[in-house]
Amino acid sequence: MKKVSYYLILAIPLFIACKQHAQNRAKNDSANTKLADTGQNADSSEYIDWHSCKINGIIPSVSLIKDLYPSLGKPTRVSPLIAHMQGFYLHRKFKYIVIKNCLFELYGDTAVMKRIDFTTGLKFVTQNVTLDSNTTMASLHKIYPFALAHSTKPVVNDTEYDGIDLGIHNPNLHIVNDSNAHWSLLFRKSKLVELRYHPKHPSADTLSSTGPTL
Repeated sequence: MKKVSYYLILAIPLFIACKQHAQNRAKNDSANTKLADTGQNADSSEYIDWHSCKINGIIPSVSLIKDLYPSLGKPTRVSPLIAHMQGFYLHRKFKYIVIKNCLFELYGDTAVMKRIDFTTGLKFVTQNVTLDSNTTMASLHKIYPFALAHSTKPVVNDTEYDGIDLGIHNPNLHIVNDSNAHWSLLFRKSKLVELRYHPKHPSADTLSSTGPTL
């Protein structure tokens, strides 16, 4: 009986220590998951909702090509059919089209927003702010303080910009498949000039270029 009591006395502290270790590991794993889910240099709570944002307050991120014409006009450039690059829809062929200096991926009659040029006078209406050519980095500080504090200096076609990255959805929705997708906002002389959507999977179209040569 004394031996049993002795082993119990030894086992209880060991059990408590193991339990505490498991709890701490769970907390760390949870924190690391939140960091990994953002997939970009931005706080996961700072985002532009992909599903509610609209060009000029009318055109959603994914729309029918015919719905672009009234506001943007018809394409000025169209690429050949692309099969070797991953676009918004995995393993599907698409074309790049340029309308009003904005880039879209075209899947049949469906257009997916890829890049917006604000120097053309377009507006981008989001859940908490309207972005346009008058938007400055300073004006976004209250909304996206973390992103502004971690701004970058990307170089696009030999031109240096100030850039910030934002998520594409509310992190509370836990949309795992979109965990690495993000927006990049590019500023020149503190004014917003361009917005880009980066898909969740690797793509040959990187920030180092403005997109395909059409």
